[in-house]
Amino acid sequence: MELITRKRLSGVSALVFIVYISLVIYFVFFSDHYGRVTGFTEFRYNLTPFAEINRYLTYQESFTFENLITNLAGNILVFAPMGILIPIIRRKKTGFFYVFFLTLLFSLFIETVQLFTKVGVFDVDDLIMNTVGGVLGYIVFLIARAYYRHRDRIRYGQKAADVPIKVKNSGYTLGKTGGVKQPTAKTFRRSASKYKEVNGRKR
Repeated sequence: MELITRKRLSGVSALVFIVYISLVIYFVFFSDHYGRVTGFTEFRYNLTPFAEINRYLTYQESFTFENLITNLAGNILVFAPMGILIPIIRRKKTGFFYVFFLTLLFSLFIETVQLFTKVGVFDVDDLIMNTVGGVLGYIVFLIARAYYRHRDRIRYGQKAADVPIKVKNSGYTLGKTGGVKQPTAKTFRRSASKYKEVNGRKR
């Protein structure tokens, strides 16, 4: 049942991920309001780390609140879903560096396409903030996974505690999740020998 649930969650997450990537591509390359900037006749880029971030913070009174949110917090939050969805889709152990580099590569792909199509600016600050967003999303995933694992341990541990004590003397053993496993032939022989020994003493 748990395997089926994980597969279903992975499948749903994959669909959500496809929708998410499609939305990111749309807003960056086709939305005039948020991402697409036309009219450039030459390549535009910023290769100085934190230059644009510092400019927005220093001259924030010159920008609208929406511009500040979009270019600072927006660049972080928009990539947070990658850090959450990637480990769920893989259904394998996914480390920090895997999410880090995958987020960085996707952001680098977007910035490079913006540069060569001249619909935006290649900005190293965007790379930094996008990658930070992916890492933050991964941290959220780790916290959520730890919470659910802790909850399951408490739930299954309680189920194991509710099993009657008679199980201990019947040759059956408790599984990791509180389930009951059937005894082996060796366990049967041991239980029968113990039964004869106890009954022999009573006589």
